[in-house]
Amino acid sequence: MRQEVITYEELKVIEKNAIGLGMSSLMLMENAGAGVAASIECLNKLKTNRKNNHKNKKNNKTGADSNHDVFNSPVLILAGLGNNGGDAFVTARHLEKKVVSSFVFLLGTEDQIKTHESQVNFKLLKHSEKVHIFEIKSESELVNVYDSLKDAGIGAIIDGIFGTGFSGELKGLEKAAIELINSERKTRNIPVLSIDIPSGMRPDQIPGLTVLPIVSSAGSSMSLSDLSPDFLSDLSSNLSQELSPLLSSAISSVSSFNPESVVKADLTVTFHKSRDCPNLKILDDIFGEIVIAPIGIPEAAEKYVGSGDISSLYKRSVNSKKGDSGKVLVIAGGPFSGAPALSGMAAFGTGVDIVTIAAPESIYESISSYAPELIIKKLSGEFFNEQNIPFVTRLIQSHDAVVIGPGFGKNKESIQAAAKLVPYFKKAVIDADALVPEMFEAIEQSENDYADYIITPHYHELMRAAAYCGIDLSENRDEEDIFALEDILMDISERLGAMVLLKGQEDMIASFDEVRYNSTGNAAMSVGGTGDVLAGIVGGLLAKNKAELATLCGAYICGKAGDAAYTEVGDSLIPTDVIDKIPFAFSNGTVKGRSRKE
Repeated sequence: MRQEVITYEELKVIEKNAIGLGMSSLMLMENAGAGVAASIECLNKLKTNRKNNHKNKKNNKTGADSNHDVFNSPVLILAGLGNNGGDAFVTARHLEKKVVSSFVFLLGTEDQIKTHESQVNFKLLKHSEKVHIFEIKSESELVNVYDSLKDAGIGAIIDGIFGTGFSGELKGLEKAAIELINSERKTRNIPVLSIDIPSGMRPDQIPGLTVLPIVSSAGSSMSLSDLSPDFLSDLSSNLSQELSPLLSSAISSVSSFNPESVVKADLTVTFHKSRDCPNLKILDDIFGEIVIAPIGIPEAAEKYVGSGDISSLYKRSVNSKKGDSGKVLVIAGGPFSGAPALSGMAAFGTGVDIVTIAAPESIYESISSYAPELIIKKLSGEFFNEQNIPFVTRLIQSHDAVVIGPGFGKNKESIQAAAKLVPYFKKAVIDADALVPEMFEAIEQSENDYADYIITPHYHELMRAAAYCGIDLSENRDEEDIFALEDILMDISERLGAMVLLKGQEDMIASFDEVRYNSTGNAAMSVGGTGDVLAGIVGGLLAKNKAELATLCGAYICGKAGDAAYTEVGDSLIPTDVIDKIPFAFSNGTVKGRSRKE
């Protein structure tokens, strides 16, 4: 099941996944520009509506631009130096096929164009007979060149200055260009089309306007931008400690957002799917009408985890110190020493700084011999028990993520004690022997609404989770309809408030509203212990990433490492072979190309 509405960040991931599947970034840019050119027809209708609704009759006396049909008038295209500008170059080339001439203002010089894709398309554009290119180097040159073209009767303006990669402060030539666009739209009634997102608008400002929906005493919905500063201050002081930071973030976004610093578009052409934007008047005035243009992205780029997802993972800062890149705690149960050790070593492979294993004294010495990098904390008793809870809860508090279940055993007292740890979890991967009703109940009843849980069952362990949720599953996975199984996984995810990673020939990764797949891995990985490696990888990623990303990428990286190991050892593969290839999976799991948004 795929989402029909996506964020700008999700599109960037999907585009990189498409590139990883073999689609070129040049092809994506070509399709985007063609889509914008095809959408130019919509401006005629919008232009007529604007003319009829325009209240300032003086505007019809300033240059007669509003009397021109878009297809009978030249189009002004303002292009930045990044990939949004590249989309604009392709748009101009495709408009020429529609016998529409254009003036392209490159805001800078050719040698300043930042990406290979944009450079290629700028060179191609220079061969177009109906395209007149101006390299604009200063604000005064922008005004002078534009003034010289006013008599040409500009029919529309296309905004290709900034895309979704814009950040920082708007200034200089780009600021002047945005002011020119808005001025001409207002005073000369010239319709404006923005490519992907109106320039000057940052994607991170969009969700900031929708945090915490508010309903007035009359029952009508309000946005944060509708509220007075005094009301917001009072509201913030009366909210719980957990919600106040969210409100503060939202208030900060609203207060830093200046509608005058962004292009006011009549039409925004965005790509592939609809964006996750709130229905707010302030955004309607900026985006205008929204058209979705397909750019040829294959379904597999959304369905399967890929290099785009991997590129979103946390990256160690050059200023990092020990502990900054994550600390993982593996809780062992007592019967087995190998499984928790494999999970710990796999977690280290993901780049975390510290891995601690809390182990009963019966296996303490054994685990200590596996790897000198692991920190082993001795617990009293032969098995994990209630006496260990106070000490382990302190360990949980000092670590970013917990892995529990690998080799934990089925001792009843151990399971009951483990369930009492759940309320203390901040982030946890629950696997294998810990996938039992006592743990499911503890997860469901936990009052920690901000905890992140991931369960990593194989099919028969999933049957236990399904039974707890009152869902019947066939004994044989092959007997389950795939779409019915997707619904079941989402139901379990929603009931437990956890990500679900169902291991198999193709892993299925479910949140409450979406299921994605992972195709990396091979049959040799059915050997015992690779599930423990997977739990450790997911736990390591969870330490510094959101649960959904950690689950998706954990499945991909484990399978990728297993594939690399298989090329060397074949069916003789053992779990430590997979662990040895985790660094390879990271370095070879990302694509060299760029999405159009970078």
